[in-house]
Amino acid sequence: MILPTKHINPLDSLLGTGALVLERLKTSKTVTQLWDEMRDVPQVATFERLILGLDFLYMMGLVELDGGIIRRAAP
Repeated sequence: MILPTKHINPLDSLLGTGALVLERLKTSKTVTQLWDEMRDVPQVATFERLILGLDFLYMMGLVELDGGIIRRAAP
C-alpha cells in the first residue's frame, strides 16, 4: 500500500497521498489547516491516512515540522 502496484492505483497508495499533500503545502500550515483542506479529497478520506502520508513524506525528508507548523523541506 506504500507504493502502487498493478492492483493499487497510484493515487490510492501512500506515495500518491504524499503527492497530494505536497501539492497543498505551497505555504506552511498546521496539521489542522491541512486536514481542513484535504478532508474532502477521496484519496485521503481519513485523518489517519493524512497522517500516514505526512509520516511517509517526513521519512523521505520532504517535509519538516517546526513548532507545530508543517512545511516543505529545503532542497
